[in-house]
Amino acid sequence: MGYVEQSLSSGENILIKAKLHWGMFIGPVINLMIGLVLFAVSLFLTLFPKTLPETVSSNLTADQIASIPVVLFGVNCCLMIVLLLGLILLARRIGVYLSTEFAVTNKRVIGKSGALRRRSLEIMLSKIESVSVDEPFWGRILNFGTIVVKGSGGTSQPFPFISDAMGLRLQINNLIPPAER
Repeated sequence: MGYVEQSLSSGENILIKAKLHWGMFIGPVINLMIGLVLFAVSLFLTLFPKTLPETVSSNLTADQIASIPVVLFGVNCCLMIVLLLGLILLARRIGVYLSTEFAVTNKRVIGKSGALRRRSLEIMLSKIESVSVDEPFWGRILNFGTIVVKGSGGTSQPFPFISDAMGLRLQINNLIPPAER
């Protein structure tokens, strides 16, 4: 049972439960793929330096050719750092994906993000001032965006990478009592 289900009061039912979009993994995965390709090429050249094209190796002295593996080893270390950072970014996104919940009940909007450091939002439907959506270029193409719910007390909380953010905003606006719109 998740945070949303545990937060329900008596007589409260979940009407809409938003999902995070898979598009949140595109950046870290591309970063990892580029890093892996560059690392593989660099590692291949380190292990097999004689595979350098003849035109390049014929213009180099013996000392320069001997230093190629050392230089490539340094490049490999830098690429390993890039790969490690890519893995950290991917792990962070996986953590966000697994620890974020966003739902609308018949009484309020409930959202939670974070596993180690929790941020939560609970706003009664009658206290919602606005629901805004920020869709980046890829969000418009792949149908995801950031939902920002603003309450009458000035509270606002962004929830990024929500699938069909525009549709969710419309559904929330339809649930707000007519006297409040």
